[in-house]
Amino acid sequence: MSRFKANHLAIASIISISSIVLAACGSASSTTSSSKPTSTSGSSSTATTVVNVAFDPNATALPAWVAQDKGIFAKNHLDVKFTKIQNLSTLPGALGNTFNIVLSTPTELLSAAKSGLPVVEVSGSSIGTPTNPTGEVMVSPTSGIHSLADLEGKSIGTLTLNGTLTYALEYDLLIHKLNPKGIKLVTMAAPTMADNLKAGNVPAVITVPPFITALKKAGNIPLLNPYDAVGSKLASIFWIGSSSWAKQHPQAIKEWVTSLDQAQTYIAQNNTAARAVLVKYTGLPEAVIKNFALPIYNTSLRPNDLARWATVMQKLGIIANPPSISSLMVNG
Repeated sequence: MSRFKANHLAIASIISISSIVLAACGSASSTTSSSKPTSTSGSSSTATTVVNVAFDPNATALPAWVAQDKGIFAKNHLDVKFTKIQNLSTLPGALGNTFNIVLSTPTELLSAAKSGLPVVEVSGSSIGTPTNPTGEVMVSPTSGIHSLADLEGKSIGTLTLNGTLTYALEYDLLIHKLNPKGIKLVTMAAPTMADNLKAGNVPAVITVPPFITALKKAGNIPLLNPYDAVGSKLASIFWIGSSSWAKQHPQAIKEWVTSLDQAQTYIAQNNTAARAVLVKYTGLPEAVIKNFALPIYNTSLRPNDLARWATVMQKLGIIANPPSISSLMVNG
């Protein structure tokens, strides 16, 4: 059974557990309403659509949090209900049942589509570059790991077993003629990675901003950016929805993208206030948040990047025949 299918079969129990975790963590909005969007009374041009959205505490979601926090969604006729989770791999299977739009990754989208789930990308989120990476392999200063080859035979903490970070690292090993299955992957939530490294539970982790900064502050060392093996300028995370919901709600998707674009403008003009929103939604200390480079936000659909990820998954033997890339875009 594939890692994705195992996650898919477990979706009901994981969503239930996520609700309990959410209540304990005290996210910015822990209320999840019916998955079916509804509209308030009024003309069709001003009706408000309820949209249930799931995310993990990843800095790439900041425009959505700003749009919520600063009333931008409301001004664009969206009533967004947020739910925070810790594992993105559970979310594609929840589309249409629990959520309308979720933060996801190219590898999750491709796997979900290949498994028969009707999913599409509705908007981009961010892109990574060599100077502003969206992922890093971080190692403990006592790990003895100094190169990619040193990772073989080691346990590595990761956010999800079948996400872009994991596959990018395995692909990096493959193209350098190392064994992509020669590492043992251990799933853990990003906020716990520093403690796991300090305790010696794992010698290395793969993580994302703003947790990269927190790990560096704790004395851990960046080893490499696994995404460099896939592309130097790359989308590795974005927002997806069910294809049927997307077809039924084109105006809501347009308002979603407009809201994110307006939030990106706000972030560029109000750096300190935007970082305060990031503190609120991730729970990280202000000292950590103020000292890292915000991601490069971009709502564009990037089919060429998705095609790169399809190639990665083919070479790793995860997908033999990827689905049509155009069919996975909201306007495809």
